[in-house]
Amino acid sequence: MPPKFKFDKEEIVQTAVEVVRQHGWNGLSARSIAKELNASTKPIYGYFKSMVVLEEAVVKRIVDLLYDTMIQTRTGDPWHDHGIGYVMFAVQEKYLFQSIRDFTNRGPGPHGRNTCFQQIAAGFRSVGNGLQHLRYSLCIPLRFEFL
Repeated sequence: MPPKFKFDKEEIVQTAVEVVRQHGWNGLSARSIAKELNASTKPIYGYFKSMVVLEEAVVKRIVDLLYDTMIQTRTGDPWHDHGIGYVMFAVQEKYLFQSIRDFTNRGPGPHGRNTCFQQIAAGFRSVGNGLQHLRYSLCIPLRFEFL
């Protein structure tokens, strides 16, 4: 029987988020995660078929963190609160915020994908009514223009 891993899937994803938080999206690799865990890359590939699958889990976690920041009540107006939370996340979690955009801007092909659009479609199908669908629409980078 093969040996059991010292880490579970959740710990690997959380460590990967911390790597992105500290070093940005370009700092994320199986080796950088393994280094943080003081382990080899074997447990990472034991839980995830490829880095693509791990990256998708990391982006989902980051979008969840952004969503949690956006739904906090600050003014009592949910639309203002969402906007304030969005901007606060962008300021406080610079690398995490940039990583959402970096991930979604990868083109099609073996080294790029656009799975956030698949998440959006799945979100609208599974969530139904309410503001929770915003969690999935956050994958679309917003552009602010000041006149």
